[in-house]
Amino acid sequence: MRDIAPILEHLHATRQKFLATIASVPDERWLEAPRTGAWSAAEVVAHVTLIERAVNKNSNRILSALPVSIPLHKRLHLPIGISTWRLFRVKTSIPLKADLIGDKAMLIASLTAARKLTTDFLEANRDRDLSVYRAPHPFLGNLNLYKWQHFIAYHEERHRKQIREIVETSQL
Repeated sequence: MRDIAPILEHLHATRQKFLATIASVPDERWLEAPRTGAWSAAEVVAHVTLIERAVNKNSNRILSALPVSIPLHKRLHLPIGISTWRLFRVKTSIPLKADLIGDKAMLIASLTAARKLTTDFLEANRDRDLSVYRAPHPFLGNLNLYKWQHFIAYHEERHRKQIREIVETSQL
């Protein structure tokens, strides 16, 4: 079993930066995409919330079964930290529903609720070895549940950079 404190610290640190970046988005630009085909800040926050909820749902589903033995070569994966890189654009495999997009306060509340699910999951499984439970990520490879929890923070950091780009574009 691992100490979950580093994961919780990582989640907390990225969340604080994410919230500060959200706060920097002018209200009049919240729902405005910076260019055709790009997401607005509201859509980015809705996406981050949706992915965090999906990771939590899948983590709970995975824990409801016995762990599956996976050969070493199938456990290899790319470093999850690369998910913060904005060098390349990646299309999500999870569609964003219009009813998830709203004003800043509503989306922050939804984001906060999703994070509570994450921290509750970690606390509830503090005495369980999550490293033996795995699930594939579409780009990074097969991750254990500890890595998936870290991925939530890295994913949020990637999209914090995206929102910062939106803010910088709006200031031009």
